[in-house]
Amino acid sequence: MKYLFIAMFALIGSVFAAAMWLAPEHLQSNQTKNSGEALIGGPFTLTDTKGKAFTEKDLLGKYNLIYFGFTYCPDICPTSLLVIHNALEMIGAQRAQVQPIFISVDPERDTQKVMKNYVKSFDDQLIGLTGTLKQVQ
Repeated sequence: MKYLFIAMFALIGSVFAAAMWLAPEHLQSNQTKNSGEALIGGPFTLTDTKGKAFTEKDLLGKYNLIYFGFTYCPDICPTSLLVIHNALEMIGAQRAQVQPIFISVDPERDTQKVMKNYVKSFDDQLIGLTGTLKQVQ
């Protein structure tokens, strides 16, 4: 169990660092730049692989392990999704309490159909989400 938490924190830390390094300046508000506070959370609507709307309300009731990436990512995204799968396997019966979610940051290429084919390669429990460019931003 100790190694699961170490792996999860390492994964989350690397994803956060990559997101901050790669984030376009227009996505960072003045409040974020000046206050040091991240503007996360709040209402959103995306589309799951079945074409159903998915909102912040769908996150309630379980621990959520959210990964932002894209299906055309050659190395980091698939490796990270396999780490998530392996971590869920390691926790056994407790995995029912955790919902893994993959949100595309490339919604123009990552359509509902593309996401459906991609996420099924990693974990049966993994929810793939996409939307319009504005929804993802």
